[in-house]
Amino acid sequence: MKDFLFNVVEHFVTAALSADAWDDAINNAAVSVASTSLGDYPDDDWTRIVRAVADVAGLSEDETLRFLGRAGFPHLVRRFPKSLHQSSVWRMVLESLDNFIHPDIFKVYPNADVPRFESFPDGKALLFTYTSERCLCMLADGMVLGRGDWFKVDLSVEHLSSLHRGDDSCTMRVVEAG
Repeated sequence: MKDFLFNVVEHFVTAALSADAWDDAINNAAVSVASTSLGDYPDDDWTRIVRAVADVAGLSEDETLRFLGRAGFPHLVRRFPKSLHQSSVWRMVLESLDNFIHPDIFKVYPNADVPRFESFPDGKALLFTYTSERCLCMLADGMVLGRGDWFKVDLSVEHLSSLHRGDDSCTMRVVEAG
């Protein structure tokens, strides 16, 4: 797992709760900040951190992942501004997400294990598919909502399939609410 997500979690916890809450989460997760704040850290550390943050925040793991994805989108824009400022429409970003973000990620992290995204038109909606061995469907869901927030559009997400239910991918139907 790359440091970007770790930094989003740290920012969320310290901003929304406190620096002490972050220290509690790291201690409860039994991970070393020194080892996780570098470019790479084990996926198991990520899982333990999310569980600990969920406990500290009083949220479920899915709620935590969704919130982190949504809150993390502005951090993604700051990290890869050129990629995300090429489009002014949420739908265009989702339709070509692999082309927007992943080339920049591979420049920084040539061996990155990134999720795969695909999109397909579905009338006024967009079918958005996330595939990854990490099974972070709710993080992807939150990132979709974060895109809506960024573009000042209220989006709703319906999960049609899920890695957690044994499906090959998470497919979400994304539509502008209202």
